Amino acid sequence: MMNCRAAEISERRKGAEKAMGEGNWAEALAVWREILPMGENRGAALAGDLGKALQCLEQLERRVETDGLVEKTVGEHGEDWELLRAAGLYYQGLQSLGSMVSGEFRRGQFQGGVRVSSEARDWVRSVQLFEKAMRLMEGVGADAETKAGFYGQFAGRLLRSEGWRLQSLTDLTKLPDYEEDGAVHFGRRGMPWGGGGGDERGAPVDEKGEPVLHRVPESWEKAATDGERFRWLLAQRAKQSPAAAVRADEVFMTFLAREFD
Repeated sequence: MMNCRAAEISERRKGAEKAMGEGNWAEALAVWREILPMGENRGAALAGDLGKALQCLEQLERRVETDGLVEKTVGEHGEDWELLRAAGLYYQGLQSLGSMVSGEFRRGQFQGGVRVSSEARDWVRSVQLFEKAMRLMEGVGADAETKAGFYGQFAGRLLRSEGWRLQSLTDLTKLPDYEEDGAVHFGRRGMPWGGGGGDERGAPVDEKGEPVLHRVPESWEKAATDGERFRWLLAQRAKQSPAAAVRADEVFMTFLAREFD
């Protein structure tokens, strides 16, 4: 049975959705900002509320506020795996160019300050959020279909257009610095990536010239590279059902074709 607080959130959510439908973006945003922190707001509904609040900011052309809203909500609901997954997905496909103004990153804004890219930082932040969401999801005993979908999303998040990057193990305990625009080159999704050089992809091979296929480690913690993390996630997906196993194999075959065909 829905408690009074949950019922209040539900009613206010309907009001915000109605305001959005009428184009009253500021009115709707005010409601989303009020109900997002509420402890009774959780799970898929909470993740959806965050997405709608971000939509309002987009419509109001207040994109500079989006990162702050995402991280504020993560801080308020840091034990909600569905919210963390939504936040991890948020950091995909973002405009990574911006400016540092008085020590603050302004995404997509270039007036004044130093032009920088957040590409590497966004990717690591996304993986951090997915990793914590995975621990929480496994702890609450999610069903097999939910697990399969999550592991598939996470595996996809680890992939980059430059396959050789999977041969290293990303440190997820800290975020990379923002890269000054002059020190980046274009990598995945045509967006800048720190590190100098061109966008020479090339197939990853070992010192003997053999293709690097990445082994499946015993656990996430024992993975020696991001490639092994990727394989482990696909293996977890495959364990959930025969259909999930087929899909995991398809993903790996597509990965191999992309790297070595």
